[in-house]
Amino acid sequence: MRPFARLVTVSALGSLLAALTGCSGMYTTSIATPANLPAPPAGAPAVLLVVADQRPPNEGGSDLRRVGTIRALAGNGAGMREESPDAVRRLVEAATANGLAKAGVSAIGGAGAALEVGIRKFWMDGYASYTAELHGDLVLKKGGAEVWRKTVKANATGEQGGSPSGMFNTVWGWALERWRDRVAEAAAEPEFLAALGVKGAAPAPAAAEAKAAGGPVGLSVSSEFNIDDRQQLTFEIKARDALKKARLPEKRGAFPEIAIRYVSLYETNPKNGKVNGYKVTTRLSLKDASGRILWEDSFKVKGSFGEIDPKKDANYLDATFSTSVDLEWTTQLVRRLNSPEFRKAAGR
Repeated sequence: MRPFARLVTVSALGSLLAALTGCSGMYTTSIATPANLPAPPAGAPAVLLVVADQRPPNEGGSDLRRVGTIRALAGNGAGMREESPDAVRRLVEAATANGLAKAGVSAIGGAGAALEVGIRKFWMDGYASYTAELHGDLVLKKGGAEVWRKTVKANATGEQGGSPSGMFNTVWGWALERWRDRVAEAAAEPEFLAALGVKGAAPAPAAAEAKAAGGPVGLSVSSEFNIDDRQQLTFEIKARDALKKARLPEKRGAFPEIAIRYVSLYETNPKNGKVNGYKVTTRLSLKDASGRILWEDSFKVKGSFGEIDPKKDANYLDATFSTSVDLEWTTQLVRRLNSPEFRKAAGR
């Protein structure tokens, strides 16, 4: 997105906030409840699902309707609040039940086992780009005694491009889907099944899908401000080199797509105007075909070299810069593409 386009979008958002919030400083949201997945067949292992809203006071604990903050151009925010104080609990309950169903576990209850879910975070915040964070504790109890515990986190990020309500629903929908999948993975763990008293259970579909993944990825490389400069080709070449070093096959138009956006600046000697170094800031994200952000990261690199006159030795400057990028920037990119967080998001 070009800076001017983002400015217009955020300015419009500020006007909308002023019109909708009035004196209350709140914007009423309506996050869609996840559609129910088919229930496991009769005789499937079962738990009694109990969900409690246990968020901290500053993030919904003192007002259970509060789910985040939306910000105008100047950075001032208005609270995002659901219509019902029970909305967060019901949304997480539905997503958790779907996760259990995906793992072949019924949430209707049985055999004296209870799965207690404590919601620790259900919050969205940002500025033009918003992140929804859903964190909680899963505790399995039998006869009132704790027999298994796991902390689950599910985050999702999206950009404000149209109506706030559309963005809220889309990004929270992604976060709730991720929560569902994390719950399904947890409910398929041998430790959980053993604590529940199940033997020889099949792995959850989510785990099987992850093992089957591993095809080519897409790649897009661009300047943060969509500037077509002489360095663009350098970054495209080095990005493809990084994918090869990370053993990630690339294919045009494939998903998930690795999106690389950078800002590159030369550093100069103010006395003579000669270039003596550079700084590069890079944002990375992994997106699926719908535009959902599966993973993101950022890093900065800088380097220095002997003074070069950009007017007389432009070609030499380009070659020196390319070599420096290969040594510093490419190394940092490969490190992130090999990280456990990226590999898990990419299904590797």
